[in-house]
Amino acid sequence: MKTVMILNGSVNAILKQAEELNNYSIKNFSKNSLIEAWILTDQDVNFNTISFSPHINCIKLVKVRTKHVAEEYIKAIIMLYEKCKPEIMIFGSEAFVSGLAVRVACRLKGSSCVGVKRNQYLEKHFIVEKMVYSNNLTAKFIMKNMPYCISIAKGFNHMTEQSSITDDSEAYQKLPNVETVTFKTEVDTEWIRSFTFELINTEEGLNTSKVVVAIGKGIGSKEKVVLYEKLAALMEGKLGASRPVVMNAWMPMERLIGASGLIIAPELCVAIGVSGAAAFTVGIEKSKFIIAINKDQEAPIFKIANVAICADCEEVAQALINKLNGRI
Repeated sequence: MKTVMILNGSVNAILKQAEELNNYSIKNFSKNSLIEAWILTDQDVNFNTISFSPHINCIKLVKVRTKHVAEEYIKAIIMLYEKCKPEIMIFGSEAFVSGLAVRVACRLKGSSCVGVKRNQYLEKHFIVEKMVYSNNLTAKFIMKNMPYCISIAKGFNHMTEQSSITDDSEAYQKLPNVETVTFKTEVDTEWIRSFTFELINTEEGLNTSKVVVAIGKGIGSKEKVVLYEKLAALMEGKLGASRPVVMNAWMPMERLIGASGLIIAPELCVAIGVSGAAAFTVGIEKSKFIIAINKDQEAPIFKIANVAICADCEEVAQALINKLNGRI
């Protein structure tokens, strides 16, 4: 089936989308599959900075006027669709991009599904899999109307070494043919008089840190957070949190780990006072080694832990701090 991957936005956004979409294609398509990449941006693109999987045989570049107006992206995507009529259209995982997948499917009278982890073509049916019921179950859906517009689940930018391509690695270095497509639209963007980018002071490196300490509501109170910040610093790691912690304003939203936050894959994740709800565990399950600390011996977090410590969180954290400080 004719398939396209759609990347849009700033150059930085396109780099992130390329990584996750490449990994998705490696996991879900055979080596002989050929996929087009459509890139929609208002910026100049240095294609030598973008890695493309061996599946990508052609790139279509469309220059839009602004990265802020969804309608302009939709018009450009529909214009490209009318030219080559792909059956499958794959979008990235971010919320804005997922929204485009749904809106494009609606305009083209196709089918859409967001948060897709896997797809397959079986007995003349295009079937997708995604997590449902707070990530407790995996569901399969048959998509009926073409084009099939899907946005992928978060986490494909964190793949294990076993999932990566080794024998075809040189294919990443070969740039596919790039075709620039002229696009004119009557979409009104004049209401945007000016825009600026403001750097928000957020925790850097939580999703790339080799060590992450993740705290849950079981730590007791907001005042206890400083203890775990100290522990994370001594471990040369970063501090993240479960949803109850950020919803109670104990920590900022950008520290949220889980289905609605960051999907991380550190070398070591220490989960402290976290019950282990599925929406959280999906955010840490790709960690290479998990230590769980909780005073509730029935806590679900222990099921995915490599080491489970049933004890008072504060006592264990303080003991670790003392040990790291060389006091005992």
